[in-house]
Amino acid sequence: MTNATKRVTPGQDVFLVEYPGQFAQREPLAATAHCARLFKGFRVAWQINTCRHLLREAKRWFWAPTETRAQVHNSEGLLAQLLTDWEEAIRCHQRALTLFHQAGNRPGIAYALNNLGLAYQGRGKPEKVVEYCKASLQLSQELDDEANMARAMGNLSLAYRQLGQLDEALAYAEQSLAHFRQLRSLSRRSNPE
Repeated sequence: MTNATKRVTPGQDVFLVEYPGQFAQREPLAATAHCARLFKGFRVAWQINTCRHLLREAKRWFWAPTETRAQVHNSEGLLAQLLTDWEEAIRCHQRALTLFHQAGNRPGIAYALNNLGLAYQGRGKPEKVVEYCKASLQLSQELDDEANMARAMGNLSLAYRQLGQLDEALAYAEQSLAHFRQLRSLSRRSNPE
């Protein structure tokens, strides 16, 4: 079993939350992947202080690959969005975008662009939402990333509605819904119950 595929046992969760840096130095790939899963779970459960602790620790991983640092900033931006701190969310997603560009990670770039659009949605700047989400949509189409295409189209629909361009909003909403239905159908076929 490689470091990348090594799973973390449930008993190690407490260790990872309290001392993620130490675990990351011993098992960097496994720790990074598990830390991301923990962060998502804690964010969904609104365990904000635990999320902040994980992010503070992860920011100390100066030796981490550029993509990992980009993901940390992206996660920090998502947490700021959850707390409606739009300016901080924008700063974090901009940092993530810069790092994803440096790493040449095109899916990360598309994701960060879409998240920037979401942050500007929270700031009430629909023109910026259109700018970033269209760029995300274009890149997602090039990458054939159906999930990010659907999200970008949904965000564009909301922005165009805010701008009073209802035909454009409806067109993007319908396209987004079609993509989400296709993803659900694919998911059901690959995971029959």
